[in-house]
Amino acid sequence: MVVLFFASIATWYLTRDALPSEVRVATGAGGGLYHKFGSVLQSSVERRTRMDVQLVETEGSLRNRQLLLAGKVEAAVVQGDFLPDGGLAVIAPLYEEMVHLIVRQGSGIRAVRHLEGKRVLCGREGSGMREVANFILKHHELTGAVDIENEDYFMMLKEDRTLDAAIVTSGVMNPDLVSLLKTGEFDLIDVTGAEAMSVKNAFLQPAEIPSGLYGERPRLPFRPIETVKTTAFLVARQDASPNLVQSLLESIYEENLAVGIPLLLSRGDALRPLPTPYHAQARQYFYPTDRVGYLTNIMESMVAMKELLFAFFAGCYLLWTRWQKLREKERLAELELQKDHLDLYMDRALAIEKRQMYESDWVKLNLLLEELTALKLEALKEFTDEDLRAGQSFSIFLLQCSNLMNGIQSKLLGVQLAERKPARRTRKKGAT
Repeated sequence: MVVLFFASIATWYLTRDALPSEVRVATGAGGGLYHKFGSVLQSSVERRTRMDVQLVETEGSLRNRQLLLAGKVEAAVVQGDFLPDGGLAVIAPLYEEMVHLIVRQGSGIRAVRHLEGKRVLCGREGSGMREVANFILKHHELTGAVDIENEDYFMMLKEDRTLDAAIVTSGVMNPDLVSLLKTGEFDLIDVTGAEAMSVKNAFLQPAEIPSGLYGERPRLPFRPIETVKTTAFLVARQDASPNLVQSLLESIYEENLAVGIPLLLSRGDALRPLPTPYHAQARQYFYPTDRVGYLTNIMESMVAMKELLFAFFAGCYLLWTRWQKLREKERLAELELQKDHLDLYMDRALAIEKRQMYESDWVKLNLLLEELTALKLEALKEFTDEDLRAGQSFSIFLLQCSNLMNGIQSKLLGVQLAERKPARRTRKKGAT
């Protein structure tokens, strides 16, 4: 019994989830909004805990993800597009970032297609800003047709008058953005195709920059601007310390960080469905009733037990928890594989969509409709995981199939009507 007691105590001590003395957070370049959030978070965490918070300045989201997966930082700020590669989990969605297409007055750029042959700032390679800019250019079939500049920051527009435009992904009312637009030398134009881009990219959503957001005299912009928006997230590895995740969440939502970061999403806004999983501790924080059950009551009752029984059951609980984590890790890995497979189905649907765009033959259109129906049924049969079916990506796939079916059926109806018109004219002439 004595041996069991000390073994249980040793197991508990060696496997307990203790807060680290130091936590490293990857942010972004100094002066940017990622770094500003990191500075405010740093003050909050150090005030609430004994941890020393070190901010790691980087080029942007890609580098932050690499550092996180390599274990060189404990948390990082990244743009949503950099999450689906696996191994990462969301601690909290932070704020929305709008895409601003800024053009120099007199450059002749009035639409995205006019960027062809122009010098455009798209952000540093590996940054979230560059990722979004590349996606927009690819969607508008301008890849390789735009002279992309590798300057670090969009404020170079002010200094280098040979630059024509910039595609800037940023939280609204970025001080530098306001300063640039207030010069009166630049305009904001529409990022068209927002709905279509949101279908292709789960982390992009249609958005609108309100008229007058950046000034009233003169009104800037003078009309609402169509665009897309994404979200910045605070993320960690999926195996990150629950205590660390809990401390970061409390520092964000219980220390009124919105005073320093007005764009910060509230805890209520963070409850919306995400196309990527929360860290287990973050999900428990946002949805506390999910874990209420028999085990919780048992663990709470152990507080009153003698030290020997407490140590014994604590050891059993830790072993069970480890087993549960392994099972959850396997389930998440399997779910990620299914998500990757779902991407293949979406690519096949996109291929069908491209083929039908220039097709007017009734027989071939019917074959495409049958092929698309078979693809949808195949996906419904294969993807049975509830979390995957409830996710945004699967919903987007089903919507994509439904819209495409309606489009093909409309073309079929048009072909049928076109074939009937000559026949009617012939009959009328014969009657005469």
